[in-house]
Amino acid sequence: MGRVDTRATYGGWIASRDRDVMLVRIWQFRARPDKRAEFLAAYGAAGAWATLFGRAAGYLGTELLESATDPTLYVTVDRWESAEAWAAFLKSWSEAYAALDRQCESLTTAEVEVGVFGQTPISDPAP
Repeated sequence: MGRVDTRATYGGWIASRDRDVMLVRIWQFRARPDKRAEFLAAYGAAGAWATLFGRAAGYLGTELLESATDPTLYVTVDRWESAEAWAAFLKSWSEAYAALDRQCESLTTAEVEVGVFGQTPISDPAP
């Protein structure tokens, strides 16, 4: 399964966005029922992924959300100060990222990147 390296996808987004815009990456996972404890240990807010991300400047944190109706369905929300911080992490830690991704493959039956999001400016409604 594995997380897809989408650095090229973000290239245009990075170039077109304000450097101060927070980057949010959201992934959906279906955990193997017999690997739930290991999944939680890897993907939780203090898990293996968060520990790896925490080695880089600009990492703001990870949330792990569990479905209220499906005990195998989870979403992670990873926050970075900017797209540049995420890109710098990938450049510096790509080998460790790939190794952890391989290590975690057995914990899930499905994995989908929901999307990459940035903050949008709040504007007043038109009069």
